[in-house]
Amino acid sequence: MIFFKKYLNEKFSEKKLIIKKSKFFLNDDNKNIIFIYTIDKSKLYFSSEENTNFLSTKGKIYKIPVKLNWSKNFTTKKKTTEIKTKKISVDSFNEGSLIEGNYEYENILDLFSSRFKTKYKILDKSIVFESKKSLIKSTPIKYDGFINFKPFNFVINVESKKLNHLYFWKNLYLIDELISTELLLNQNLYGNIFISSEEILKNKHFSKIGININFKESEINLDNTRLYSDKLGELIIYNSILQSEKGFVILSGKLKLKINDQDFFYKHFLIPKKNRKEIKNLIFDVSLQLNDRSLMVNNIYFENNNKIRNFDSIDQIIENNRAIKYDYLNSILFRKFVKEIIIAYSQEG
Repeated sequence: MIFFKKYLNEKFSEKKLIIKKSKFFLNDDNKNIIFIYTIDKSKLYFSSEENTNFLSTKGKIYKIPVKLNWSKNFTTKKKTTEIKTKKISVDSFNEGSLIEGNYEYENILDLFSSRFKTKYKILDKSIVFESKKSLIKSTPIKYDGFINFKPFNFVINVESKKLNHLYFWKNLYLIDELISTELLLNQNLYGNIFISSEEILKNKHFSKIGININFKESEINLDNTRLYSDKLGELIIYNSILQSEKGFVILSGKLKLKINDQDFFYKHFLIPKKNRKEIKNLIFDVSLQLNDRSLMVNNIYFENNNKIRNFDSIDQIIENNRAIKYDYLNSILFRKFVKEIIIAYSQEG
């Protein structure tokens, strides 16, 4: 890596160097492979007229087609990097300027229909960054964080004034495509992304959200993600894992609903008054398939006074509905299913 950095900071030959059908390996200090870049064609040269190094390359990272253009001007000391990808709709433009002896950078990242503008500095063992007029779709967001190199890990905090739940839900297939590339299922990837919003749009049930995305080796989970409602209560995700199975990306885990207003809960699910037995916490063991947003309910538990119970009658209802896949955007079937579960629970001793 030191050799590569030194090479880029020196003037290339004016005679164009062309590389075809090769591979570039990036290893950490323990010689573990971080990623492999398969080169289809690369071109390097120095322009004496512009006093600038130029590098352009086409290839693949984790089977994702990537085009990269890089330049460094030896007069202004300015560096630029432009990356365009296919399959996952990610484009990036990066510009570095030498200010008082140190480089400061600005990056523009276009991800699906969102744009992230970031100012950052590269320190000895880390990168620190903050947002600058960034948007998710048309909603302003703020974020900051750091990336450490030794050992490699990161923390990113994102605060959005509003979060369009319906837009996010409809575009889960994009996350499915990103996970399917295995770019994020990397054994050397450690970090956390926390996304919070005080207002959820297009959601009848919850008003606030805190999404916690954890990366640990080749696993991703959403443990300690929370949704809030003044009436319904608090929904917590735990024991979760996001993984690729037989070509499908599936989020499995438990959802604990801490019910705040019993009457509101019963009215929402149309529970007859004679079947309204007290419930403190309701736990759903579920699997969500991202490409079609289908939700499967594997088990349901009831928690009262720190005791978790399930019942044979409820297990039988779940088994009878095993083939049904629920969609949040069409909640009639799911509400009917929960109603049947609650009535069965009320009849237990």
